[in-house]
Amino acid sequence: MVPLLLLPLLWGGSLQELPGFELRVQESVTVEPCMYLRVSCSFSYQWYPWYPSMEPIIYWFREGDGPHSDPVATNDPNRRQKPEARGRFRLVGDPSINDCSLSIKEARLSDSGIYYFRVERGPNVKYNYRDKKLNLQVTDAPQLVITRLSQESFTVQESLTVQAGLGVLVPCNFSYPWSSWYSSMEPFIYWFREGDGPHSDPVATNNPKRRVKMETRGRFRLLRDPSDNDCSLSIRDARMSDTGVYYFRVERDDVKYSYRDKKLNLQVTAPPWKPYILFPEPLEAGRPTKLTCTLSLASGEGHPLLFSWVGEAVDIMNPDTLHSSELTLTPRPQDHGTNLTCGVTLQGSQVTLETTVRLNVSYAPRLVTMRISQESLTDLNGTSLPILEGQFLRLVCVADSNPPAMLSWLWEGKALSPSHRSAPGVLEIPRVGVGDGGEVTCQAQHPLGSQQVSFSLSVQS
Repeated sequence: MVPLLLLPLLWGGSLQELPGFELRVQESVTVEPCMYLRVSCSFSYQWYPWYPSMEPIIYWFREGDGPHSDPVATNDPNRRQKPEARGRFRLVGDPSINDCSLSIKEARLSDSGIYYFRVERGPNVKYNYRDKKLNLQVTDAPQLVITRLSQESFTVQESLTVQAGLGVLVPCNFSYPWSSWYSSMEPFIYWFREGDGPHSDPVATNNPKRRVKMETRGRFRLLRDPSDNDCSLSIRDARMSDTGVYYFRVERDDVKYSYRDKKLNLQVTAPPWKPYILFPEPLEAGRPTKLTCTLSLASGEGHPLLFSWVGEAVDIMNPDTLHSSELTLTPRPQDHGTNLTCGVTLQGSQVTLETTVRLNVSYAPRLVTMRISQESLTDLNGTSLPILEGQFLRLVCVADSNPPAMLSWLWEGKALSPSHRSAPGVLEIPRVGVGDGGEVTCQAQHPLGSQQVSFSLSVQS
């Protein structure tokens, strides 16, 4: 039974999370209007086997709304969703594996705000996660205004920053001396990377006879008509290696000119996103468990994602099974405390994002040893130990399990009290008497299984 003192906190949540209640979510997300967004999220809460086996009900509420208001998203079939969020805010994860991921489509400026998460499961768990919330900002896309110049001039945004994996449009126009008695051929325009000469491969051009750099082919494109003096450049699936300075060049009959005084300085930064690994905790040795790796992307276009799993726990698995967002893992006791990493590569941008978790694996006692003292390495299990009457005897019992097993002592089948309550694995007999001879047993009790070891104590007078 949950203590009465705890009930108000379980019901309403608190400014600090209770032990066992944790929410993992990206706390600040920015997206442009009409775009799609997926917010990865996982949670944990206190749950015991004797609670009812019903599924958890989860909710996302807007800050200021109470638990009896309409949520923006829920899996509760008996609760109505906020009208302004209906059909756009959706739960996309499985609450039974503690996944509270949220998708938002066709983002609106009015969606900007703070949102909090709540879980309910039976009569025992009703909790608001108030110390970690989602701050959603929907902002207008920046607008660039370009002014045409006369004579030999060039206008472009000179410094631009974009996140790897995303796209950007660089507005640009140019002018150059031109007379009507020149031929009517169309101008050829080029974008080159700084350090490359006009005879090198450009990153983008409208000249069908010129080859484009291999690393920018299909990603750097001229979108508009050069005959209108428009040199705007589109970049998609930006890569970290695209960072650099670029200059523009025009060729038309006798006009061959590189605009060196004004260049584009492109900075590609690592995405702020981070994958999440979702799975029920703790893992149990020998029990197959599904782990899911998920990534939030603030983008209007889907990116092909390549997944990979690395860690000691998966070293023995078929490599072909390690390239999916879902991994079925059968943990071993030796996997407890090891790291498991999920890597997500945004194909096209050559960006890999990683997250690592430390595995918590529950396992029954697999090795129980009993020694004469801390210093002795001799295991007494199954042996006979002779000892002189009146001697001091200190026995130590150790069990390898997670969580730690409950240790207890038996003499001839009767329970003995440990010598120190803080160290139940230690049994001390200050003066061994003749009547102390017999079978001594150490029991290691654990929810996943128990073990015991015994030896025979022979007292000699």
